[in-house]
Amino acid sequence: MTAITKVTTSSVLNSASALPAKADTPNHIEHLAPTSLRPWPGNARTHSKKQVKQLAGSIRVFGFTSPVLTDERGNILAGHGRVLAAIDLGLESNPASA
Repeated sequence: MTAITKVTTSSVLNSASALPAKADTPNHIEHLAPTSLRPWPGNARTHSKKQVKQLAGSIRVFGFTSPVLTDERGNILAGHGRVLAAIDLGLESNPASA
């Protein structure tokens, strides 16, 4: 007979937090000015004004639920729309993982 293991969100989170961090990957969040971040030229996604407005509304209500992903030079790798929304909201900073 095969044993069934119940997997819960907390057990997954607890096991993930026990994993060692990669030596070459920083594990910190910085708060950077959205205007200081540069869009990645190779970004294939575009955001309409309507989408940016919707993102801004979500950020206004819920805050940032995930940081913008940047490289060491401040190029946005993921989160272009969130940065545009932060600029539209006039935020002085937004969370970014470098």
